[in-house]
Amino acid sequence: MLQEEHASEFLEEDGRTERPMRRRDRELSFTDTLRVIRNADYAVLSTVDEAGYPYGVPVSPVLEGEKHLYFHSTRALSRKADNMLENPKVSLCFVASQKTLPLEFTVDYASAVVAGRACLVMDEEERRHAALLICARHALEAGKEKAEAYYAEGGRAITIWRVDIESATGKSRGWDRISTGLAR
Repeated sequence: MLQEEHASEFLEEDGRTERPMRRRDRELSFTDTLRVIRNADYAVLSTVDEAGYPYGVPVSPVLEGEKHLYFHSTRALSRKADNMLENPKVSLCFVASQKTLPLEFTVDYASAVVAGRACLVMDEEERRHAALLICARHALEAGKEKAEAYYAEGGRAITIWRVDIESATGKSRGWDRISTGLAR
């Protein structure tokens, strides 16, 4: 199989395969890639279970700085949690904008893919900090006071995960049109 024949060309030291972006003309700078991540309302988190089966699920992450993402889930055991505890290597795919152009048979889009390692946040100070970051990003209208009260009342009922970013790439078609509508 062609893919297997050439896989070693892209194998990195940690066993991960990376390939150069095919459409280099659509590749975004690191700064613009972070902008896509900050503007996406959700991402699809991809994990792999112990039998090697992939699993993708939407999450509502928040980016802190350039190296960490946080997202929350329930305390209940889940396939997502089981997978990340078994194998912390994850990928997240963000789409900050998309517009189908049917008469051109294409789509304008701005997307980003992050690879990293997920870990369960156990430190209470970091949990609270991350939860309030998530609220500031996804429930800004509620305000800081309500977010703090909400966390004080129900913070123990949620699980916070951190993804330590190892790589991030962005790609866009129509970036000149899309970027004007994205927050910095």
